[in-house]
Amino acid sequence: MQSVRCALGYDNCVRQGANSIRDIFCGRVYQSLAVLFCMLLTVAIILNVQMEGEAEWFWYATFFHQGVKLYADMHLVLQPLYLLETNCWMLLIGRKCIPYEFLSLLHVLAMIIGMLLVLRESRWPDWQKALLLAACFPIAIQFNAYRFDDFHIVAECFVMYTLAALLMLARAKSLKRELVLVAALGVLSGMAATTDLTEGAALLVSAAICVPFLAQRRRGIASGLFLLVAALTAVAVVRLTGDTLHDYAFSSIFRAASAKGGTGPVLRGAIHGLWSNFSNIFRGGKQMLLCLSAIVAAGAAMKRFWHSSEAKIVWVQLGVAALMFAASPHVVRSEMLRGTLSALLSKFAQPVTQLIVLLVVGRWLDRKS
Repeated sequence: MQSVRCALGYDNCVRQGANSIRDIFCGRVYQSLAVLFCMLLTVAIILNVQMEGEAEWFWYATFFHQGVKLYADMHLVLQPLYLLETNCWMLLIGRKCIPYEFLSLLHVLAMIIGMLLVLRESRWPDWQKALLLAACFPIAIQFNAYRFDDFHIVAECFVMYTLAALLMLARAKSLKRELVLVAALGVLSGMAATTDLTEGAALLVSAAICVPFLAQRRRGIASGLFLLVAALTAVAVVRLTGDTLHDYAFSSIFRAASAKGGTGPVLRGAIHGLWSNFSNIFRGGKQMLLCLSAIVAAGAAMKRFWHSSEAKIVWVQLGVAALMFAASPHVVRSEMLRGTLSALLSKFAQPVTQLIVLLVVGRWLDRKS
């Protein structure tokens, strides 16, 4: 009788587990395929590029584990959070190469989950979210020195989760939920600042600007809580290294800025990058921009004059893209296949995003006036 009860209990557990998995993927078939595509692309990049790395973070974590101070002894100019994470991972799985690289897959999975959380706020159907995910992921990782065993992807995970938390904050229905989300935003910003100082500082400032606009109740308290939690989180991460705040700030903030020519060039980098991206687009991507313009024009015409459904528009745009690709010169097709199109889109995304920010601010000021 006892064995029968155990068998029935086991069957119930298996059935409940199968139902849970089915609920997760129910209505998300295309998004699941997009996630699979992103993971396979990640594995290909790891095997072809990342395995030839210099093991920089591996040795930093090894020295740290042996008692060497990151900032007082090694005078490290990088931020500490990713190094602390690498050290914890090595304590768990050891120092073998293949298990060590599994951390990169976890980073990518965390980033994809963050992108899915942002997409969840949209009312688009499953296939549209899948297309956006599959298209945005290669653009997000398009960078000359991008690696999945580096701090860049960890910082971008914090960006994704911050965007998701801000969207949740905009529709929070109680003061308690607002304060919880604001505290979570402070933790994310503090951890981002101790992962990549430049991107983390930008995220901190952006979130600090958004919080009083998105919070509906006690905006002053919400802003103060955000800044307090962000500061405490950053201090707590630095304390985990065993270094003093003075040694940390001198090595990773002031020395890092001086290595790049001082704080002036660092602050001017965003403006310079805007004009640099524009010049690169029009100098090296005219034919690709022509293809993209034809795709956008076809979709806009179908929507404006024929009131076509979104599914038909996408199929027509894919057909236009195939025709433009086939009609392009061999050199252009080769550049597209080598990833130049992804690089062009990534350069195009930054100025467009900055212009959208100005548009949103302008509309908000017009609404308030």
